[in-house]
Amino acid sequence: MRIAILLLLAALPLQAGAASFDCAKASHAVERLVCANPTLSKLDEDLALAFRQRLALVLDRNALRGQQKDWNGVLRSRCAKGCPAAEVEQQYRDQIASLRGAWEEAWSDSYKTNEPGWLELTVKDAAGFSFRLLRSHVDEQDVALCRLPAEGAAPLLARLHDEQHAQWSEGGCTLDFTLERDARGGVTAIGIASRGCEKHCKDGRRLDGRYTSENNWVAGNQ
Repeated sequence: MRIAILLLLAALPLQAGAASFDCAKASHAVERLVCANPTLSKLDEDLALAFRQRLALVLDRNALRGQQKDWNGVLRSRCAKGCPAAEVEQQYRDQIASLRGAWEEAWSDSYKTNEPGWLELTVKDAAGFSFRLLRSHVDEQDVALCRLPAEGAAPLLARLHDEQHAQWSEGGCTLDFTLERDARGGVTAIGIASRGCEKHCKDGRRLDGRYTSENNWVAGNQ
């Protein structure tokens, strides 16, 4: 039987693909329970698939790996001496539902500036992501110095040209996104260069910046 994410060692970083283990080598109480329970075994496979699908969409893959590792670690800790199958099943179902839901990502260029910019985005598919951009003063965060889209409007859609570049353009305003990736394909920073977007800012300010991750997704079982 192939066991997926649950059997990853908690001390190791989670990989994009599910690890497989021989149930004969299962040592943890939850591992043994999963191996012996067809429903849990199937949920373990479903969880692995949901994780891989979500990992392929999010830009901040390191934060997602961290969330999944935390979920796994909490489950193993709580059930170190055993747990009812129904309780473990619910933990699986909740995490699968979370992975299949909407994941908004938060990025900022707040380093050494009194006017930080905030980028909120949700990857829709391999073709692009929806986003909002806001710049405000650190002491007056309710006052927008730059805002895209307008307050109350729907998020905008940036189109990915390739793994490193995306763009949004409308009404003469263009944003070029540069995605800096690590060796595992995760985005570590997002560079934004704007052209013709002055009408969306006050007093000549710009939306340009190098945005880094503010994501710290908490596992649902914490």
